[in-house]
Formats: sequence, structure tokens, C-alpha cells
Amino acid sequence: MPKDRIDELESDESTAPINEELTVPHETGELRRLARGEVKQVLDRLATEPLRLRRDNLVPRPWGGRSLLTFKGLEGATRPGRYGESFEVSAYPDDPEAARYPSIVEFADGSSMGLGELLGRAGETVLGPSFFAAYGPNLPLLPKLLDVEGLLSVQSHPPGNPEAYVVISCDPGATLRVGFNRDVDVEQMRQMLRAARATQDQLDAMFWVPEERYAPQLAELLGKPDAVARLGERLTPLLTNSSDKPRLLEALTVLDNCYRAMLDALNVIEVAPGMVIFNADPPGASTPDIPSAQVHCLGNPEGRAVLMLEVRRPGTTHRAWDHVRFPARDLAIDEAFAAMTCRASHAAEFVCERRPIAGRAGAFRSVSCGAFVVDHLCPRPGLSVPALAEGLPTTLHGIRGSVRLQGPNGVHWGVLRAGESLLLPAGIPSLSLDAQTADSEVVQVTIPLPPRVHPVAIEDQPTRELRIFSVNEAKRENLAQTRRLVAESTGPSQVMAIVNAGDSSELRARLRALTPAIFRADGSTKVYVHEEATRRGQLLGLIDALRSQRERDGGLDPDRVSLGVMLPGKGTRLSPITQRLHGIKPLFPVPVRVQGPLGPVWLDGVTGSLWTWTLVAWALESHGFRGVAWKWGDEPQVAARLATAFDYDLSDVDAIRFGAGASLGTSEHDSELARSKEWLLADAGSRDLIVQLRRRPLEQLRERIDEHQGARRGNSFVHVGSPAFSHLFLRHAERVFGDCEGWLDVDGYLFEALTHDEAEWAAELERDAELRALIARCPDFYARVAELRRGIQAERGHPLRIVVVDIGAESYWGDIGQLSKARAVWSALAVQGEQGDFARELAGFGGLAPDRHGNYLVGDSQVPDDGSVRGCVVIDSVIGRGRAHAAVLLGSRLGVAGLEPGSVAIECHVNALRLGRDSLAFGSIDDYLRLPAEHAHTSIVADPKATPLQLESWFADMREDPGAADNYTTPRYGNPTSFAAKFEQMRQREVEPAELEARIESLASEYGPK
Repeated sequence: MPKDRIDELESDESTAPINEELTVPHETGELRRLARGEVKQVLDRLATEPLRLRRDNLVPRPWGGRSLLTFKGLEGATRPGRYGESFEVSAYPDDPEAARYPSIVEFADGSSMGLGELLGRAGETVLGPSFFAAYGPNLPLLPKLLDVEGLLSVQSHPPGNPEAYVVISCDPGATLRVGFNRDVDVEQMRQMLRAARATQDQLDAMFWVPEERYAPQLAELLGKPDAVARLGERLTPLLTNSSDKPRLLEALTVLDNCYRAMLDALNVIEVAPGMVIFNADPPGASTPDIPSAQVHCLGNPEGRAVLMLEVRRPGTTHRAWDHVRFPARDLAIDEAFAAMTCRASHAAEFVCERRPIAGRAGAFRSVSCGAFVVDHLCPRPGLSVPALAEGLPTTLHGIRGSVRLQGPNGVHWGVLRAGESLLLPAGIPSLSLDAQTADSEVVQVTIPLPPRVHPVAIEDQPTRELRIFSVNEAKRENLAQTRRLVAESTGPSQVMAIVNAGDSSELRARLRALTPAIFRADGSTKVYVHEEATRRGQLLGLIDALRSQRERDGGLDPDRVSLGVMLPGKGTRLSPITQRLHGIKPLFPVPVRVQGPLGPVWLDGVTGSLWTWTLVAWALESHGFRGVAWKWGDEPQVAARLATAFDYDLSDVDAIRFGAGASLGTSEHDSELARSKEWLLADAGSRDLIVQLRRRPLEQLRERIDEHQGARRGNSFVHVGSPAFSHLFLRHAERVFGDCEGWLDVDGYLFEALTHDEAEWAAELERDAELRALIARCPDFYARVAELRRGIQAERGHPLRIVVVDIGAESYWGDIGQLSKARAVWSALAVQGEQGDFARELAGFGGLAPDRHGNYLVGDSQVPDDGSVRGCVVIDSVIGRGRAHAAVLLGSRLGVAGLEPGSVAIECHVNALRLGRDSLAFGSIDDYLRLPAEHAHTSIVADPKATPLQLESWFADMREDPGAADNYTTPRYGNPTSFAAKFEQMRQREVEPAELEARIESLASEYGPK
């Protein structure tokens, strides 16, 4: 393979358009008529002919070479540089690179048009009605030719993005890397990569020469024998201070160790011409599902070249490591590891065989999955091979030799040569490939239609275009769609809230007032609030609430999915803020802003939680489910995978568990997840729940998962809480458990009992003290669950179905259950990068540009303009003078401020406020207040019944749990009394909370800037 290293030629002009001799005439003016909107005649022709794409859509890459020019017959092109990629079929504008390098369709009359523009004008005609209905005017495919002469980065992709590599030619001994060859400690590897990147960033400060002088030497020697010593000798003369040599050697050791360790952890696959590698998790060449890609690093450190066709979807690439390349490119270490499996695999598992396709002589299939199908068409003299895809568009890629394209009735559509690609419209009646050379091969790629579902019309809900999203795009699209549901009044028609005794009046008023903002703009959603006199737990509480609602209002609509939320609890871990909120923790504000009838409205825990879950209820209903989507908590959640999770029929499903896909490694983080979370194991094909497992030590959890998985392909998930139950399930649950006293939780072993046989249940009973406590309260719990299962199965006529829906490990979760997390939810508004961008989008000011000091000033806000306030988010707040850095303020008025990074002030009125790093002040009212780092403060009335009101200062150390034992029941942190005593006092309702708030607001107005 040529390894021409010429990097500078005379010019950078493109090759001229490539014209082929075709026997089908075109009128020169047809393209102009299409541009003018006169489309019928042109579309009729486009639907029945191959679309030839320009072959010079090359992309320069530092790891590329010059072989693409030779392979594509472009040697005469005056193109300098190294080309690593050629975007063969590119028509997906939501992918930034695909948008930058779009495919160009060349017509026989010499005219040309962007493929994306053509599909925008004639998408249904070219792609076919079924494909167009599923994917819109886009091709969710981005096949590329790659010329790899160096190491690509170590990378991963968001879930649902497998890749296939068809090797065309290669140097002897060339390799690439896919998957880990051992179980990886995720946190240890993350720390290694972060340390290496930080070390790389420090190198420039050591040298008196630019990076162009030392970078090539690093690239040449890293990973080689004695690399540190050899580099030390070469680079020491370049040091600004010769005394820095020990630092240099230390830095080189860190970089060399990381370089070696990262490559050594990956499976090495030696490639050969004709080999097909399918990068999927789990490995396997055939699956009806859409798998994800495993970690991969194409190329090899020896520089042995590989020319190959890469078949993939458009989408984001998460770069975990870039081999100390200069100039340094951005890394996304956390995102990369969140998207990859860190379990061991074997190199041989990724190599695919080509299997003959029955009834198609000369056609072979190597890969078949829900994302794409890869076929190899190999005509020979005397053997024509058909190239159709049963009404679907398909792409053809010349790999070896050349073939003649033979249409119906003897029509000749020209020749397809190696290095060229075509798009075949869905309406082509027939096409055969005739060999022009003895050894010809064309790769055909087909995108299957998504699995059929049975959506239900919801008040003429318009069909949404199915798209493929990266994690952050998915969250933004889910957020936008949630807003559309409300604006179009297609949110839930019935909402139920289960609340503490004494809270119904306050919460009912809040929910009903915000119904047009969070459920349906027309205000038609009916809100039911059920008040628990005593705690009944999740299971018995929802049964009581459903029974009460049925008796009072006639029951829930059996043809819809209703939305439910359960709010009982004392909120002890949010003390003293829970006490400030009259004992109603869900009223703590969250950084979620929606459009109400009278303008923007900030939501609290309960309304934010329900609003973000309306999309889940809608999606379940749209795919056939009927029941209640429950929300156990008061935290907003925005799924990162909702667009791809609901792609199957839910009409016969009895219950749904929501999880975040995860693999168990050996890190302390994995151990903590095993000890603190429930885990779900689901069948990789059907998504049916195999087993739910309670918290336990990591090794025990892995053993149990392996036992239950057996020979089946399964995926593991961290349970993220809330379930959905069918109306049928709830009816039988009421029949079986309706006579129970006391309390029982859903998350207290219901799903464990449904997925454990008697022997497994007995083993759990012996292991788990909490389970034994449950059996002491309800001795026949397992027998009741068995009766629940029998009743459902008898009525359904098939086994109980519990499906696991993956909402994504990178979903937004606005957790306000603890003081530190409640602060972090708000401080995210001031964070830079994707996390902060999405938080600001959720808060309704995603399009706002910061001022010259990096501050986001929202609403009626005012701060000094001298740079003393920097990098802050200031919402409807005023700072008279002082300093603030990377702090967040909402509804606050501060005369003098001293706010450290990460601090948050919500509804504070203070003449002089000093907040330490990562501290939280909520409703603080005072002349002077100083809060240490990682502490919380609020002002609470001393006696709700007293006149005039007096305020007390209440503190908590956020590094401790204020709800734990003595922290809650005895006075701590210098507070006037215990959190427990203050909770009981503030739960009084003789003076209405609204009246108290009005009087507190009057007091607050006396403080702040004058």
C-alpha cells in the first residue's frame, strides 16, 4: 500500500465532477425545474434510477495517508495533505460532521445537488413511504472509507451505535483494537487518563520551543523500549530550565505508562483483506436489536496501514484518550466510559463470517442488526447478482473491481468501480450487477425499518419524526417534546398525588394552579389528591388511593395512562429546609422553568417531577400500555434514551421498571452501586425482566446475575425507582393485598418476589434481615404475590410480562433528597460545558449569552459591572456590591456579597452575606450572615402563632446527614432546638402556610440593598 508522506502540494482545489456514460437520457433543464418546484417529472425519474454520488468527499485527518486518492482514482487531483476518511453517503444534518461533508448527487446532464437537499425536496419519493414515515428525509447511516496509517483515538459512542469494518487492503501485520481484553476498573482507568491529560497539558510550560519541535519525538518514541530515557535525552536541551529535568522524566513516565496501559487493555485483532469486524455489545453478527459499540481504537502504533469501509450511524464520538497527540484535542473521559461496557471480551468474537444468502447466488451476509444489514455482492463472469432491498433504499459501495449496473428492460445505468458509492431509491423495480472484472465485490448496506408498534391516537396527536440522538441531543429533544405535549394539551388527562396528612390543601392548590403549565394548556387535566392518615407504604398507599378515587370520582380511564406521584415522608435529610417549608419537602424549588398562562413559572420538587414524567406517560400510552406511570419521588428526571427506548409493543405488558444500563466492573464506584441500589437483569431481545436483585456486596451480585443469565443474552441495569403498572395489574393487586394492615412498599420486595422461585426466595430470606422484618409484618407476602401472578396470567392467557425500559445512565436527575444534592442541582446552572448547557436549557434561558464577565443575568437582575461578580447565574436578584464567583442566586437581594464558587442563595434577603464554597442559603433573612463551606442555612419563624413574628437561624453541616439518629432528635449545629421538634411545630395548620409566607415576605423586604 502506498505510503506517500507528501503533505504539501501546489493547491487545495477539488477534483472536477466525475461523469459516467449512461444510456438513459436526461434533459439538461430538469434540475433547474426541480429547484423551481416543478417536481413531478423529475421525481418520477429519481424514484427509478440509481443516484450516483461524488467520490471526492474526502476529510483530512492526522492519522490518514494518501491511499484514498489512489483507491478512488483521484491521483491526478491537486490535493495536499493526509486524508483519513471519505464520507461515502452523508445526508444527516443533525450530525455536525455529516453536515460539514454532505454527499453530492451527480446527474448525467452535468448538474449536481446536495443529497440532503434532494431528500428534503423528494424524500418520500426517493426513500419510499415506509422508510420516510420512520426516519423522515434523512439517512440514519454514515458509511465511510478509512485510510488508517496511524492510531485513532480510544473512543466510544452513545448507546445504539454499532460499527462494522470491511477490510479492503492492509499492510502485513496490521491490527486494530476493539473491546477490553479484561474486566476494567473504571474509576482507576479514568483517573489514569485524567492524570495523563493533565500531564500533557503541563508539557508546554517546560519548553522554550513550540510544540511542533517536541511533539513528533513524543509520537515517535512513546510506547517504544526505553522511551522515557530516550525522550529525556532528546528533550532536555529544549527545557526552559535545565533543573526541570526530573519533572520532565516524571511527566514522560506518566505519559508512557498511560500510552502502554491503554493499548494493552484492548483486544488486538490482526486484519486481512476481506475480513469483516462487527463492533457490537454483546459481540455477534446477527441480532434483531440495535446494539452499542464497544470501546475501540482503530489503527496501530506500528503505522501499518489499513484501508477499509466503516459502516456506522451518524452521531457523537466520545474520545477517551488520544495517545498524547498534539495539538491536544478535547477528551470526554466520563462520557466515553458511561457509554461503553467495561467487561472483558475476546478478539475472535468480533470477526464475522460471510454466509451465503439463500436464493441469491453470489450474495453473502456478514452483519445483520437493527441498525443496518451488510451484504457482499460478488458477481462473476456469467453470474449476475441482484441488488434490491424489498422497497427500502439501500447503498452500494464498490470495494474491488468494477460492475455494470443493469436495470429493467435492458436499461444500462453505467459502471460502479472500486471507490465509488451509489444510493438506490426504494422505487427501483430491478437492478442486477454484472461483473466487468474477474474479482468484483460490492458492499450493500440496508437500514431496516424500526420494529412495528401500535401507536394510539391521542386527540389527533401528530406523528413525530423518528431521529437518532446523542445523549445530550436526546435530553434536549425530550425536553422540547415535553413542552409540546403541554402546549398541545396532549399530556395526561388524570393525575393522582398521594400526600401526608395535613398537606392535601396546599399541594392540591399548587397542582391545580399549575395544571395549564405542566399537564395541559387547556387546563382539562383532573387532579386527585389522596391524603394518608398514617403511612401505608408505596403498595398499600396506591391501592388505598385508587380505591378512594374510584369511590369518589368513578375510577381512572381504562383506555389511558394516568400519572401518579407519591409524596409521603418527613424529608429529614433536607433539614432544616424541610422545616422552613412547613414540613412539605416537595415544595423546595428546582431549577425548572415552564411557560404558564401568565408567563414563566419556576417549579418545585413535586411539580417538576410530574412535569418531566408526562413524556414517559405519553410514550407508554403511545405504544399500547394502559395503566398508571408512578413517580415515587419529587425529583425532575429527563431521560437520555427515551427516543430509542420505546420502540416496541407494550399492549400486553403488566408492569414496567425503569433502569439505567450499567455493567459491573471492579471499582469502588461499582461496589457502592452494588451495595446501595437494586439491580435489574433483562433479556437482551425482549427486554423482559429476568430478575430484580436487592443490594448486596459486589461479588455476590455478579454471581447472582451470572446464575440468572445462564445461556441467555441479558443486560443489567441500575434500578432508578419509579414503576408503571397496568390497570389489570392494579386491579389484581387490590384483590390480593386490599385487606392488608400496616404498610408495604413496592420497592420492598414486590418485584423480587415476582421474579424469584421458592428456593431463591428462601435463600434471600436467610440472607436479608430487612426481608425477614417484612415477613414478620406480612407472613404470607410471597404467597400473596404468587396469587397476584396467577390471577394476572389467568386473565391474560400468557405469562406475566414485566419490561425494563432503559432511560440512560446520563439522564438528568434533579435529586433534592439531600442538602448537598439540592445545592448541586442549582449550582449546575453555573457550570460550563454540556452539563451546564442542559441545566440552563431546563431553566428556560438556554439561549441567553453571558455578559462580558461571564455572568448569566436573567429577569430583573442587577450586579456591579466592575468584574467583582464573575461567572455567576443571577436570576431575579440584586447584588449591591462585593464579590461573587461561580455562584447561583434566585430571587435574592444582597446588600454586600461574598460568594464562593458553588454557593447557592435562594430567596435570601441579607444586608451582608458571605457564603463559603459549596454552601446553600435558602430563605435566609438577616442583617449579617456568614456560612462556612458545605453548610446550609435558613431562617424559620420562632413561633408560627406569635405576633409579631420572630425569625431564628437554623444551620446544618451538609457533609453529615441531618436526618440520622441524634442529628435529628437532639439540638445540633447551634440550632435553637432539634430538627424533630421544629418539624412537629411547623406541621401545625392553625395558621395557614400561605398566611405565614406573606408575613415572612413582609419581614424580608426590610433587608438587602437600600
